[in-house]
Amino acid sequence: MPLPMFFWKKKKETAKPTAPILKDNATQQKLEALLYSGVAENIELAILLAQNEGINLELPIYALIYEWLMEHNMFNIGEAATLEEKSTKVLVQKTLFVHHEFNIEFPIYLNHLQQLNTIDLAHDNLTSCPSFVFQIKQLENLHLTHNKLHALPNDIVALQKLKELTLSSNQFTELPTIIQKLSSLELLVIRSNKIASIDQDYFTPLRQLSILVLEDNILEELPSSICQLDQLNHLNISKNKLSKIPTNIHLLKQLKEFNCSENNLTYLPPSFNQLSQLKIVKINHNKLIFLPNDIQQLKQLKWLKASHNQLTQLPPSIIHLSNLESLSLSHNQLIEIPSNFSHFQQLQSLNLSHNRIKSIPTSFCDLSALDVCNLANNTITELPQEIGNLSKLAYLDLSYNELTSLPISFLQLHNLRNCCLKGNALTDKTKAHLQQKLPHCDFHF
Repeated sequence: MPLPMFFWKKKKETAKPTAPILKDNATQQKLEALLYSGVAENIELAILLAQNEGINLELPIYALIYEWLMEHNMFNIGEAATLEEKSTKVLVQKTLFVHHEFNIEFPIYLNHLQQLNTIDLAHDNLTSCPSFVFQIKQLENLHLTHNKLHALPNDIVALQKLKELTLSSNQFTELPTIIQKLSSLELLVIRSNKIASIDQDYFTPLRQLSILVLEDNILEELPSSICQLDQLNHLNISKNKLSKIPTNIHLLKQLKEFNCSENNLTYLPPSFNQLSQLKIVKINHNKLIFLPNDIQQLKQLKWLKASHNQLTQLPPSIIHLSNLESLSLSHNQLIEIPSNFSHFQQLQSLNLSHNRIKSIPTSFCDLSALDVCNLANNTITELPQEIGNLSKLAYLDLSYNELTSLPISFLQLHNLRNCCLKGNALTDKTKAHLQQKLPHCDFHF
């Protein structure tokens, strides 16, 4: 519905508010209900009603708010909560977006938007956080990513209901100490800044944190207090310069996802195996030469990504990760696959490419759930005769190995949809036979 001209004219009026002259109580009640609902569509209806009734109406505070939001193209209904009221669908503004260069003043009466719980000021070229934000006492989510911030004002402490704070892609060289006073904070994301160090006791007051993202900074060490976050279930410290992680990391009893990829780790502390709730571990792009011997203690682990390291062998206990669904060990120096690999009965995705593997054990063919398998860039000379047992296999990459033939059971892979065999010495006859017998598979020779 286009905004009536009446609406814009009211902005310029300076007369004191006057009580509307109404024809009956029913009309007055309806008008007041519409105006003071704080609902954008209702305010438009109220203005039209006033016009139709010939009412001299001064805009209430909510209409001023709506006018201002519309004028600056900030009224966004995509994130609004929908309600049903007397069979009429209305929209309550809960999220304020400012997705253009920030060069305007925010009216103080925005704090009358009682439903407002999220403010997104991303990509606004901010050098400081606008003061109006700290007037929204009920604010729960504040997004300030992709700006030019290097500090936060002390006024942010007024936001005691704040649960989520994102500060990524700014110019912070240290974590603002004022954040420690936001005791309700559950999510803190401050990736892609220039933070080089963190005080040892920094995280002690932030006991409600469940998600912490420090990705893409220049940290060389983590503070021990990070392990006091006993509600933490997601920790992302990737793309830093860490050579070790705290030995008391086992105190993070609720941790479910751990990402320490793209650092300088050479080992994981023995206590790492005590993180019994872990489901996702990403330790790729480090300098690890071995995995922990007691890794089987991570009984809930579903996804292990340890590619781009310096692993030469796997600990025997790894086969006891019975819930593992995805295993990536590409770009290491592995020379063999454990003979009892068949224990991975939940494994759906396996990447062992770019290693030094020469052969595949028969037990490999008992991976009944395997859907995606990448064995490219090894020195494999033959496949097991039982390869056809991999009945769920849909994607197979055997490119750049030393295969000269394939076992007859290969033709039993009826679910195979994509198979890469480039860089092998297969005959043209073999290639043609594969395409004839497995017509639904897209072969790459």
